[in-house]
Amino acid sequence: MTRYFEKCLILQARDTGEDSFSISVLHASWGKQEFLVQGGKKIGAKLSSLLQPLTLADIWVAASRREGGRVIEARVINDFTPLKKKFLALRFALRALDILKGATYGLIETHDLMQVTLAVFEAIQIKKSTVDLKKLWIAFELAVLNHLGIKPSDASLTSHASLNKLAHYLEQEIYQAC
Repeated sequence: MTRYFEKCLILQARDTGEDSFSISVLHASWGKQEFLVQGGKKIGAKLSSLLQPLTLADIWVAASRREGGRVIEARVINDFTPLKKKFLALRFALRALDILKGATYGLIETHDLMQVTLAVFEAIQIKKSTVDLKKLWIAFELAVLNHLGIKPSDASLTSHASLNKLAHYLEQEIYQAC
């Protein structure tokens, strides 16, 4: 049986064998899922280049004995190439993926968090002069905390004088929750 996962954000790719690897993806309805990509490391395998972290893709999965399944086809929707060419934007996005790996779980809907994350990734692809990365980071962190069911009090948010201190405080809240 083949299942179709629309608009999956690839969070991580890990080696699992001599010629295969597994991927962690974030899906709006199904949460974080793990899939196996058999033969993905072979020379000329098209799936290895399509299924890299920080890629938004449609994925077709065949059911297997493994819990998540085996990827049989993928189509890239957005590989965020402009974002990957800017060091600060790439660092920001990879840090966001790292937080998403710890803050999301399987079979828990992540629709709102996915929308905020994709909007942030789209925004940081724009010229740096028009985007305030610190404010975007705080918006992302607040979305993660909201997804985890944590609502920082207004007093704790306003007690941090600078954006850097506020971002650090919110990140500590996320790690305590995970």
